[in-house]
Amino acid sequence: MSDNNLYLSSKGRVGRWSWWIASIAIFTASLLASGIASNESAFLRIIGWILMIVFAAAQINVSVKRLHDLDKSGWYYLIAIIPIGGWLVIIIWLGFVKGTTGTNKYGDDPLQKKP
Repeated sequence: MSDNNLYLSSKGRVGRWSWWIASIAIFTASLLASGIASNESAFLRIIGWILMIVFAAAQINVSVKRLHDLDKSGWYYLIAIIPIGGWLVIIIWLGFVKGTTGTNKYGDDPLQKKP
């Protein structure tokens, strides 16, 4: 999968390493956006909030792709909203569990070398 579709689409699969890198990048960008959103200027606050929404959507897309790599539906991401431990289950699945080897119903294995 090309990198330009990594954040924009929830179709396909992403490996653990790509998920970690994307998540760290999105988290860092979100911190910067929250700094902008806490500005006294109303215009900058609006820009900051818009950026945080865009980054949240990007994180959801990358996480859904990672769930696809585990041969799970993207709806499993809703486990994160379970109050006690839901987010921990999601982090373990997305960050530490090896994906499906070979092609699954969501696409080709991101770790397989293409000729």
